[in-house]
Amino acid sequence: MAAVGDARLIPSVAEVLDAWDGESELRLQEMKLKAIPEEVLELERPITKLNLAINSLSSVPAEFFKKQNKITSLAMPGNQFGSREDSTLYEGFIYLEKLEEFYFGDNKVPDPIGLVMSLRPLTCLTVLDLRKCSMGTLLGEALAQIGKLNHLLRLDLSECNIHGFPTPLTSLTNLEYLDLSYNFFTTIPDEIGKLSSLIDLSLIGCGITYVGPGITQMENLTVLRLHCNELHSLPNDMKDMKSLRQLLLMYNNFKNIPTCIVGVLEDRKPMNSTLETLSLEGNPIDCESELSFPLKLEQLSVSFQPPANLIWPTLIVQRNSFNEHRDALDLGEIYLGCFTSAKNKHVLEHLNIKSILVIGNRLYQLYPSRFRYSQYFIDDIEGADLYSVFREGTEFIHRSRERGAVLVHCRAGVSRSASLVIAYLIRYHKMKFEDAMEKVKLARDVIEPNHSFVEQLKRYSTQNSWQGKLSNIINLQRLSESTS
Repeated sequence: MAAVGDARLIPSVAEVLDAWDGESELRLQEMKLKAIPEEVLELERPITKLNLAINSLSSVPAEFFKKQNKITSLAMPGNQFGSREDSTLYEGFIYLEKLEEFYFGDNKVPDPIGLVMSLRPLTCLTVLDLRKCSMGTLLGEALAQIGKLNHLLRLDLSECNIHGFPTPLTSLTNLEYLDLSYNFFTTIPDEIGKLSSLIDLSLIGCGITYVGPGITQMENLTVLRLHCNELHSLPNDMKDMKSLRQLLLMYNNFKNIPTCIVGVLEDRKPMNSTLETLSLEGNPIDCESELSFPLKLEQLSVSFQPPANLIWPTLIVQRNSFNEHRDALDLGEIYLGCFTSAKNKHVLEHLNIKSILVIGNRLYQLYPSRFRYSQYFIDDIEGADLYSVFREGTEFIHRSRERGAVLVHCRAGVSRSASLVIAYLIRYHKMKFEDAMEKVKLARDVIEPNHSFVEQLKRYSTQNSWQGKLSNIINLQRLSESTS
């Protein structure tokens, strides 16, 4: 077993192959591979499921796919494809006639047209995952080509920087699952009703303000995820959607129960549908005193908590708190929190938060129209380099305080984000690491930066201490020269 910087043990390729039974998935993920290992290239046994996720691959020989043409599931997300043009990767796909599932998310795709065109002959392909793929200026044309993959049943295009609802996808009439979350469009057009086979639709965090009545034509839709948008209302005819079981509307702008279900709450009777779950947490609804939540109406369960009752971020630094006297500056507060607290937009605005610093992967910038964001994609693992962003990150916090309050968050608000706030206190409040750590822990007792981050913070504290002493010496020398 080989040790790596994050203190995990990675098995050798030989160990993985020895343990592989030839029928289950061949798991080569997170092995820091820069190329397909020779042992894998030389395999005589056919591979049916291959996982190459989160490596450093930039190409795969077409001959490998020609040899391993019985692959049905291929996972290659989180590699370095697209760091250079590599047509051989796409050329190899033509041999994968049995491919059913293809996962290629979190990659650069400089030629998305070539990628999609290489998949069109693969008529067995039913699952396509391109989440967080960077497709550049050719994205629109790529979406048009994806709209021709009529054999798809599941499609994930979340975090693809799509601006405007991708109407070419509405021709995918066999599609059962579609995820367009964390893109940028405000309107769900009536054309979405053409997706008549769709069962599960995710449109989370897109900034949606309007849902057209066409959505009510989706007669098979069972799950609809619309949380973290900007919705005030829904089409009234949604009450007639006969298959809808879960309607998730958390963190929107509803001030009243949506009209398509308000009758249910007044009459204490379920809708004429199969709806089982309605989630309204985080909406600024002014509930009538006779309504209590969670509410159970025969098969319908309604859950609601107002924004004020949900998780708030923790106040760490008070308004105008700074170690230097600067009358001209009006500095906002610094808050530390978890990802859940970052969803609570109405509370964040109540706290006058204008800027948000995010530290972590798969943590979304949910409300770009409301807040200014900066993000570092760093994992909470031993050996992760947080030190390199201390200067830039603390500067973002400090400059953002001139606009209002700042929220710093990671997933749990325990390690990464806490470390950035501690670094801020070290730099701008001239605090030693131990004092800064104590101050943050006193306000938020759950913080626990991992060992690696603690060592980086101590190093940063020592560096800033020496810089402070050097600055004092220079200032004294200048003062002495000016008075002599």
